Amino acid sequence: MTRPSRQTAAMIFLFGVCLTLCVRVDDIETTDEILSLYSAAALIHHGDFDLPVRDVYHPDFYVAAPNGKYYAKFGPGQALALAPFVALARIWINPADSLDIAGHKTVLVSMALGSVLIPLMGVLGFELWSGLGYARSVSALSAVSLMATTELLPYSRSIFGDVMCAFLSFAAFVLLAGRCGSPPDNPGHPPSAFRIALAGAALGFAVLVRPVTVLFVPPFVLYLALVWIRSGVSSSALRAQLIAGFFGFAPFAVALLAFNAHAYGSPWSTGYRGETFQFNQSILSGAFHNLFSFEKGLLIYSPTLMLSFLFWKKFHRAHPAESTFAIVFVALYVWVYGGWYASRPGFDISYGQRFLLPTVAFCALAIPECFAWCAGMVSRSLVCAALAFGVSVQVSGCLQRGILYREWAAQYQAHIPTWM
Repeated sequence: MTRPSRQTAAMIFLFGVCLTLCVRVDDIETTDEILSLYSAAALIHHGDFDLPVRDVYHPDFYVAAPNGKYYAKFGPGQALALAPFVALARIWINPADSLDIAGHKTVLVSMALGSVLIPLMGVLGFELWSGLGYARSVSALSAVSLMATTELLPYSRSIFGDVMCAFLSFAAFVLLAGRCGSPPDNPGHPPSAFRIALAGAALGFAVLVRPVTVLFVPPFVLYLALVWIRSGVSSSALRAQLIAGFFGFAPFAVALLAFNAHAYGSPWSTGYRGETFQFNQSILSGAFHNLFSFEKGLLIYSPTLMLSFLFWKKFHRAHPAESTFAIVFVALYVWVYGGWYASRPGFDISYGQRFLLPTVAFCALAIPECFAWCAGMVSRSLVCAALAFGVSVQVSGCLQRGILYREWAAQYQAHIPTWM
């Protein structure tokens, strides 16, 4: 990356930090978030992920371990990500602080996680699009649009594991595509073994955050295969890269199995228990609900993604491997969560579309083509209007609180046609 590009990346990161700090909140609403923070606090306090108290209102979120302790049903990855923030909060806490004040300070510091992840996603987007050959100004505008006009902005105020998985998945892809993304007339270079190892580590950590993420690893292997075919990599280099990816991913897989054995009694058990098998929703109905409904439709809550879809054909012609990966990755997410029981109307426990949050950056891959197309006054006016509308949707999302949203969703659900 050249010096001007590094300066632009730094400006994008600072803009993202300022933007997310402007909309941040200082409290936690959902059990999903608070349990990860409980686990992080326990890790810092005495080196385990157990919970200090069982929440009688949400017993399904807790699992009784063979050692008599209780553990959250989630993987330990999000707690590990929050642990540095909890440790930083402990420096701020005074011995004379009450438990309420100490807890509030811990939450206040931990809620800054989103103000790190979303700006980093903006920087990753800038690096990716610059590597794909787009102008620096177009890549920078695309990165800003990703942060400011999609659902990533409202979710920067949360500590959901979905945000972490969105960051890690996008980071893994950028690591793989950083040197090999190029037009068809320039085959580029395959990623180095080191970058593949880092990508494997990012995916491994994502699985540690949400074990279901292991289902979405195959598209990354497909993308590497397309890159290897395009660049004509030698068999010895291919072997070295496969080994690097395995050793990047494997430690996190082993760590998850060890945690499962410790917390749930078996390496192959998860905290979700019977919930693991509740894929009993019609996939087509669930996919429609996740993409288009006013309750949790991805394209309703991130409408500027339509700008990317309108120019996807052009993007695919220029970058077929990257386009194919994104299509397969997003389609797999939509298929898996389309059948998830919580994808049907009436199960709107979060603002907008949280399940598909890791797909947002990949749905936006073609948006630089839109900005590159803007040459005349009319086209620029139309795109600016679309971006302004996207910003207004995210601002409205940042003005709501999840509890109020869920009350609205419950009222709206009574008017949903049965076919939705």
